[in-house]
Amino acid sequence: MDVHVNQLKNISPIDGRYKRSCQEVSEYFSEYALIKYRIIVEIKWLLFLNDKEYFFPKVSEKSLSNITSIMELINDNDILRVKKIEEETNHDVKAVEYFIREKLESLKNEEITKVIPYVHYLCTSEDINNIAYGLCLYNCIHNIIIPNIQNIIDKLKEFSFNYSDVSLLSKTHGQPASPTTFGKEMSNYYYRLYKHINKLKNIEIYVKFNGAVVNFNAHKVCDPNIDWIDNIKYFIETYFNLHFSLYCTPIRDHDYICEIADTLARLKLYIDRFIC
Repeated sequence: MDVHVNQLKNISPIDGRYKRSCQEVSEYFSEYALIKYRIIVEIKWLLFLNDKEYFFPKVSEKSLSNITSIMELINDNDILRVKKIEEETNHDVKAVEYFIREKLESLKNEEITKVIPYVHYLCTSEDINNIAYGLCLYNCIHNIIIPNIQNIIDKLKEFSFNYSDVSLLSKTHGQPASPTTFGKEMSNYYYRLYKHINKLKNIEIYVKFNGAVVNFNAHKVCDPNIDWIDNIKYFIETYFNLHFSLYCTPIRDHDYICEIADTLARLKLYIDRFIC
């Protein structure tokens, strides 16, 4: 196996020895993925402003499609360009903002030129970041983790039915005891995993999008007549399928991450018991 010296400089074995096993997850938790999701959040904010038409310049469907394509066609060169800009800005989210402005300018469209001042409009970095992190977790859980665990659950359910008549000597305190069946023992593991995977599915990811000190200050200055709480709630729930956190500090609490980690730990514990 060819090993590049850069691989040996990885900070953790997840990026080195176990990279092949974690390849799927890198699509959600790498810096590449984080930059991608930041771009998506920024573009969807523009789409939301266009959708509401409060103060946003009128944009045709064709121009809107061109704006949308920035997030739909993200490629390696785009990510590298963001990193190049970051060398100058020394600010990761600001680099994404400048990148999007650059992409919009390159379209050389009069309609789209009027949109450029609204990139990152009313946003603070944490508004973008906390949604991006939330999307990383949400998509990995629902696209990778849950389907893989569900495969194990389905197999255990199959064993429970198919081997319900296969007798098995049970033990208690390490001593032979009353008989049981292989199917019944498999159903024990099935039920435990089933219960906790449903908890994982139903964990709600809360995010903020209400400015630097979480009071909609800039929003109110922009237009005091808009119900910003209702609008931002709609934006988060409709555009990202996440939940809006109205009451929080400038840095959103990460209670939902604790819930996810705790549920995953219990799922792993039950899977380990089944395997061992």
